[in-house]
Amino acid sequence: MLILRNVRLALFAVSSAPSHALLAIGKTMKLLPRLAFVSALALATVSASAATASTETFDAGANGWLTGTSAAPTHHTSGGVGDSGYVSFTSTFTSGASGPFGAPPLQILFRGNNAADASGDAFVGNWLEDGIQSFSVTVRHNHTEALNLYARFDAGSGRAASLAYDAQYAIAPDTWTTITISIADGNPPFLSYGAGSFDSVFSNIQNLQVGLYLPTSTTFANLRFDLDNVSTVTPVPEPASLALFMLGGIATVAAARPQRRAR
Repeated sequence: MLILRNVRLALFAVSSAPSHALLAIGKTMKLLPRLAFVSALALATVSASAATASTETFDAGANGWLTGTSAAPTHHTSGGVGDSGYVSFTSTFTSGASGPFGAPPLQILFRGNNAADASGDAFVGNWLEDGIQSFSVTVRHNHTEALNLYARFDAGSGRAASLAYDAQYAIAPDTWTTITISIADGNPPFLSYGAGSFDSVFSNIQNLQVGLYLPTSTTFANLRFDLDNVSTVTPVPEPASLALFMLGGIATVAAARPQRRAR
């Protein structure tokens, strides 16, 4: 718009003073490199971002989340992170002799399914288009040793991202622990995409599954697993970045103003 304005001014000046028209056009042409530089700087700066989160706190109930056996979990009104609400599942089972993709055996303990309208389907959709950069949960277990988190991001038709077995996802006994998973194509964070790919999975998330990697062939009597603060994080422009973007626009306008001739 700024360039068009200068061109209109130049055409108007032609009718009365050809030298003025040439001067205006010359200023407009000189402005183009400055405008390109300021625009590039502003765009690069706006990419720096703060974050906004969609979070299930379980303060008001289980909100459609189910246990690994697709039953209703136990809801607690307090005792979670910051004495908030949380959900819990206690079960007895024996772990397998091996797990998938060369990892230890695992047990799914919570499900956030589209069909059950978990969290009002807040986690269903195209995570890539939405710009989601990370997923986090706060969990706790009562086993005597540290256990690693397992998570599965399901897009249906065998397409699913399985969290890698990695030390950064370890959970100490009886300790609320927040695990953050980067939504990025690699191992870690993801061990496999099943029948899909990174793009085909995260462009169509339908279900979330959360559980634990376990020692092989071990009987767990009354293993309790607690879940709180399920969250996705999406970047948003920082106020400082927006201010710099506006400052760049002001600088461009100032550069376009005609200079008075020295008398």
